[in-house]
Amino acid sequence: MKPRLAQVFFCISLAYATQGWAGTLPDSCGDGKTVIDVTVHKDRPAPALPEAAKARVVFIETADKNALPVTTRVGLDGAWVGANKGNSYFESTVLPGEHHVCVDWQLAHRYLKDRPAFDVFTAAAGKSYYFVVKVGWTANVSPIQYTRYDGDMTLELSAVNEDEGKYMVQNSKFSTAKSK
Repeated sequence: MKPRLAQVFFCISLAYATQGWAGTLPDSCGDGKTVIDVTVHKDRPAPALPEAAKARVVFIETADKNALPVTTRVGLDGAWVGANKGNSYFESTVLPGEHHVCVDWQLAHRYLKDRPAFDVFTAAAGKSYYFVVKVGWTANVSPIQYTRYDGDMTLELSAVNEDEGKYMVQNSKFSTAKSK
């Protein structure tokens, strides 16, 4: 077999091997095959106070102006609890204790790297917690011509304090999600 043809077959086999690995998400996420339909609303409901025995968790998505419009799913302790699309947010409630958060792309796209984002937090009854899901675009620039020739979408998850979270919610649309 010619060396060039052997390289092609090797690359194809790596692509198939990587696809099988990429579909497996950790236990903190939900089922990787679940598709969530997101509706974004211009009007926001009045902020809900957490129930006395539970904590409120708010997930706010911010998207770079150059980022593709994508849906990000949010998992808590192994189940998808909602999703965002664009600059939007949604709320969920949890019992007190330690919780594992996972954020992942809804559907694969050639610019999306299979890099879910994770965090762990300990919730207290009656408290509110805010997380920002940042969707960005990292351009790869040619060092010779200084022109953009390719890029990658990026996904980051970070906790923010209550003041910043409330401010971000005021400047976001409200999203509702339903599994298909």
